[in-house]
Amino acid sequence: MSDRRVDPIRIRPRAFGAVRRALEDERAKLLDEIAALDEQVQALRRARHEAVHRCREIAATLAPTYHWGGRRPGPDGLEQLPPAAPNAEPLHGARLRSTCRELLRERGPLELRQLHELLHLRGYLVHSDAPVRALADALAYEVARGRVRRVCRGTYALTPG
Repeated sequence: MSDRRVDPIRIRPRAFGAVRRALEDERAKLLDEIAALDEQVQALRRARHEAVHRCREIAATLAPTYHWGGRRPGPDGLEQLPPAAPNAEPLHGARLRSTCRELLRERGPLELRQLHELLHLRGYLVHSDAPVRALADALAYEVARGRVRRVCRGTYALTPG
């Protein structure tokens, strides 16, 4: 048996009439709720970013640090991604690429780090031994197919059209 994930092919609907309408209404409400939660997450992320930035400014004033190697902090001063949820849905291949395109459609141009962070915040995780490389490779594939364009190093946007 292969370790490859296979998504089921949906052939025909299993609900009809009033049951289907009720399910579609419930799904629409849930999607609205998810959108509202995403907005709250973004507001909390911005507030956290401001607090971390101010904390780092204070720390730099109290005890300046010098970087002599290792990883440099990102442009926003943060060094790590938020952890993926314990029950995060692993993404790879076509599912990873389509989810990235959806995020680029919603948010506009994003850096790889921002895209990776949004995946974690949405309850996904890049299923790979080297997730950063897998994400970059997925976007390189999309660039080669003309669905995504590379704005500058590490920044991608959805191709108009």
